[in-house]
Amino acid sequence: MKRISSWNSSKLLTASSFFFTIPGIYSYIHYNLICSPLLLFSTSIISANYWRNALDDWRRQLDLYFSKLSFCVFIYNTIKYVPEQTLITIGLPNLYGLGYCFYKSHICHKQKKLCWKYYHFGFHSLMTFQLFITMSYMGKHYMKQLKN
Repeated sequence: MKRISSWNSSKLLTASSFFFTIPGIYSYIHYNLICSPLLLFSTSIISANYWRNALDDWRRQLDLYFSKLSFCVFIYNTIKYVPEQTLITIGLPNLYGLGYCFYKSHICHKQKKLCWKYYHFGFHSLMTFQLFITMSYMGKHYMKQLKN
C-alpha cells in the first residue's frame, strides 16, 4: 500500500479531525440535537483513523466517501437553515476558503511540498467554523419546532 503521508506530516491532521466533534458536542448540549452530532462524531473518528496511518487503503476510501457524504448533508442543512444574509456574508466566503484550502492542499501534496498539511488543516478549521454556524441555526430551528 502506498503511503500518502508520514506520521510527522499527518499528526496535525489527525488532531484537527477531532475539530468536527466540537460543534457536534455544542449542538448536543445546547439544542439536544442527536443525528447531526452523531454524523460529525463519526466523520471525526473515520478521518482521524485514516490520518493516524495515512495509507492508500480501505480507511482512505472510507474517509473520502464519508467526508463527501457528510459535506453534502451539511451543505444541504446550511442552505436549509442558515438565513440568506448570513449565507451571503459568511457562508459563501467560507465556502470559497474551503475550496481554496482543499485545492492548494491537493496541489502542494502532488508537488511534494510540506505546506500541503497546513492548507488541509485550514480546510478542517474553516469547516469547523461553518459547522458551528450551521449547527446553531439547526438547533434554533429545532427549538422553535419543540415550542409549537
